[in-house]
Amino acid sequence: MAARLAHTLVAHMGDGNAVVASQGTLGELMARPGEKPVHRNTVRKAIQKLEAERWIEVVQVGGKGGALAYVINDRVAWGQHRDKLRYSRFSAQVIASENEQNVPLEGRPPLRQIPTLMRGEEQIPHGDHDEPPSQGLIEGFEPDLPTRDPEWE
Repeated sequence: MAARLAHTLVAHMGDGNAVVASQGTLGELMARPGEKPVHRNTVRKAIQKLEAERWIEVVQVGGKGGALAYVINDRVAWGQHRDKLRYSRFSAQVIASENEQNVPLEGRPPLRQIPTLMRGEEQIPHGDHDEPPSQGLIEGFEPDLPTRDPEWE
């Protein structure tokens, strides 16, 4: 089962060498066609075996009860901040199962889009405005939307 889990993680890890998924979802992904999902206890034991043998590293995201990230064959880069807390930054594939959702995925309304500007673009305020004190923007003092840095995408 540990080998099957290792193959499942590698198949879903993407470029970031890490996967974030619940043990129930991993059990679904580990099941062979026509089989029931692998039980969570079996998945947990497989994770412990892979971690003990140093095939994967388990990183807690959030406090107790938070998500777990499974890092495959890659050491995460740790850095220290002024308060001496340790943080890890890495990319991961996040896998969510429809079976674990409170609301079905089908029929959900689309999310609203946040307007953004790319470096070098300017926003152009438009539309009517009220009289003072709720007047429009003062020329030269228009608020600026945050830009997106392509290096972080």
